[in-house]
Amino acid sequence: MDRERQQPIREWDGAKVRNHMTLCNNLFPVFGGNIQQAAYAPVIDKYFASQTKQVGGADANRVKVLSHDLKSLLKRFACNESFSRDSKGGGPEHNMQFVPFLTHTLLYCLTHGSNTQQNLLLGASDANKGFTYV
Repeated sequence: MDRERQQPIREWDGAKVRNHMTLCNNLFPVFGGNIQQAAYAPVIDKYFASQTKQVGGADANRVKVLSHDLKSLLKRFACNESFSRDSKGGGPEHNMQFVPFLTHTLLYCLTHGSNTQQNLLLGASDANKGFTYV
């Protein structure tokens, strides 16, 4: 009876409790097994639509978004920075296990995405010649 009077827990709050108070919960599309390429493309679309909805707007260039995520992940690992500073959980080992999946999705979007995304990525690399990333 008390349970019926309680306000229901929001999805993200429930996930936070289940994930030991980690502020991150994500279903990342993984390509493999018996998944057909035609079935994977809509899942990628759904993933990015969900990200846009959750973040309140995101860059439309998927290659750029995934590249930035990969760069940030590798930078934190290389510089021995905290992986849990923003999400309040997750260590280097678990985050580095995500790299192959992130890389695969990045390559998939690069090879199966629009020419605009490919040109933007190539154009960005030409524009940044002489710039040192830290």
